[in-house]
Amino acid sequence: MLKLLEQYLINHCAPTLCGVKIANLISVPLKDIELIDIQSVNKLINKHNMHLYLLRKNSKSMLLYIFNISDLTKRLKKNNVKDFLDKYYYPLNSVFDILEHLKFRINSNKEFPHEIGIFLDYPLSDIESYILNRGKNFIFVGTWKVYNDIEFALKRFNSFKLCNLYCKYYFDIGLNIEDIINKYKGEKNEEISYSLLEWNR
Repeated sequence: MLKLLEQYLINHCAPTLCGVKIANLISVPLKDIELIDIQSVNKLINKHNMHLYLLRKNSKSMLLYIFNISDLTKRLKKNNVKDFLDKYYYPLNSVFDILEHLKFRINSNKEFPHEIGIFLDYPLSDIESYILNRGKNFIFVGTWKVYNDIEFALKRFNSFKLCNLYCKYYFDIGLNIEDIINKYKGEKNEEISYSLLEWNR
C-alpha cells in the first residue's frame, strides 16, 4: 500500500514536496493505508526535513498532515502567529507539542478549527478575515479564501499548480517521492514547470 500512499501525496501534497508550501493536509481512505506506510514514507522524507503526521483516524479514513519541519517552526515563532494561536491556548513549545494541541482540537470539534490555516501556510490576514466574515465576502477562492492580497494569492496558486504538474509527471514515469524531491531540488524548476504547464493546456 506504500505506493498508493505515495500517489495520494503526489496528487494532493506536491507543493510541500517541492518546498514551495509549508504543509498540506490530506484525507486517505482507511482501506488504502496502514500505519506502517506512514512510517515508510517518513523514512523517505525525514532526511529532507519533512514529516508525515497523523492528525485523526476514524473507521473510514486517516487525516494526514505533511509539513516541512524547519519552515513550520519559523512560522510558529513569528510574534503575530504566536499571538493568534495564544487565543486558542496553543503551547509555545516544540512543533510536535503544538501539533498535539492541533490534533486535540481537530478531534474535539465537528468542524476544522479556523487556525488550521496557520499550519497550511495561509496568510494570517486572510485567516483573520475569514473568521471575522464567517467565511463570506471573500474576493477569490483558490487553495484558501482570499480577502486581501489577490495578486500574491494568484501567484501562490499558480506555483502550486506547477508543482502538481511536475510531481505527477515524474511519478507517472516511475519515480518515487524521494526521487522527485531530489530531482526538483537539482533542476531549474521554474523553467521545467512552465514547460509542463504549457504542455498541459
